Amino acid sequence: MKQDCESKAFIKVAEKIKKQFPRLPIIITADGLYVSQKVIQTCTDNGWNYIIRYKEGSASSIAKEYQSLPEKEKIGSEIEYQNQIMFQNTDVNLTYYTGKKIKPDEKKETTEFAWIADITITKNNARKIVNAGRNRWKIENQGFNRQKHWRGNIEHACSWNEQAQKNHYLMEQIADFIKQIS
Repeated sequence: MKQDCESKAFIKVAEKIKKQFPRLPIIITADGLYVSQKVIQTCTDNGWNYIIRYKEGSASSIAKEYQSLPEKEKIGSEIEYQNQIMFQNTDVNLTYYTGKKIKPDEKKETTEFAWIADITITKNNARKIVNAGRNRWKIENQGFNRQKHWRGNIEHACSWNEQAQKNHYLMEQIADFIKQIS
């Protein structure tokens, strides 16, 4: 249900952006809620590229086809990719990234991420696609974490009134923006 609402909202906003900026080259970076034929078709129709976070289960046909391939392209032990995987009636390109961190307690932590894109993946641009996908996540989450743990304390309800909560959050967004540019 949430995915459908997000896709519908995306299509409406995309229409407005295309109308206002018809020649602007755009690369959409989005989270896994946007893995849908509607979103991909909207990007294609508008001449926009996309890099969308892929989580297994959101479009199981992509994972099945990828796993059935005997050989994948690799860059070191971190990046694995394959071009031209069929998703409904569209070819998408899939990149997997495995990141490893050593925590302060000296335990190794492995994180895995994947993205679908319409950009043909090569050894020269695979890391750029991974970085674009990771940066979208970092911007979203670092901003929220900064607002949550800064003076605004937005993890707790400031009021029982829904409009007051919305106003408070909007003011936190504005304050965070001002803090970043000053």
